[in-house]
Amino acid sequence: MNDSNARFKLFCICQEFYLDEEDKERFLKTKFMDSRKISPEANLEEVKQYLLPVYIKSLKIENIQVAYYFRLYFHPKTMLREMEELSNQIKLTKDIGEFFDSRQKNIAEMLETGIKYKTDVLDISIRIEYKIDYFKQKDIEKVWKKKEIMDIFEMEESSSLEALSGNICSKLIYDRKYKLIGGILPTSLPLPKQIESKVGQTTVNGLHLTFKESPIGLEKLEIKKENDEWELYFVINTKVNHLREFYPQGPELIISISKFFMEEPK
Repeated sequence: MNDSNARFKLFCICQEFYLDEEDKERFLKTKFMDSRKISPEANLEEVKQYLLPVYIKSLKIENIQVAYYFRLYFHPKTMLREMEELSNQIKLTKDIGEFFDSRQKNIAEMLETGIKYKTDVLDISIRIEYKIDYFKQKDIEKVWKKKEIMDIFEMEESSSLEALSGNICSKLIYDRKYKLIGGILPTSLPLPKQIESKVGQTTVNGLHLTFKESPIGLEKLEIKKENDEWELYFVINTKVNHLREFYPQGPELIISISKFFMEEPK
């Protein structure tokens, strides 16, 4: 399969990092500064934003939409302290009080069953998408060299962030000349005659596959044929030491996995 034939509609990476106190305070005072502004009359949505700080920015590179996110997930013990401190700063309305009660119950259950994270966690995501058309692997390289994205890489590499788990989500498109291995799609659904006579003949154009203990980290693959094209949606669990390393390894991994399922035209 010629890699140049692989067309992307989506390439999204997420990487989690353990966050020490020094880096957490730095992010709270910079990236999450707006999320952490709260008034005594705050509503429920503002409270949720305060307790789950997020920073989102987007840019356009030619016709490709790029979004990047920073999210802070407090460790359950930290969350309890945050809610206690916040309850002394704001007016506790009924819905906020119910939200706090629900969160405290969930946290108690989590602490009882065990927490895999040892500290607060920072999640950084970069999402590249073209909803109308497609982009090639070389276009991802253009995004990776954009100043806003380079700044993220340099910020992460200059910190003491320790990489935890990561994910790649991606949509690959192949034209109708390609075939699914085994030729099992499209196929008809064998319905009883009495049902088929009422609903009509059916055609199965897609598969939803999940994987356990995949050596390559493959968690989910959805394959469907639509408008004479094949769309493959991947979710892969992986880990890199630095965000920058998701390219070119990420697209190359996606393309190599697709070769297990798609047959190149003769």
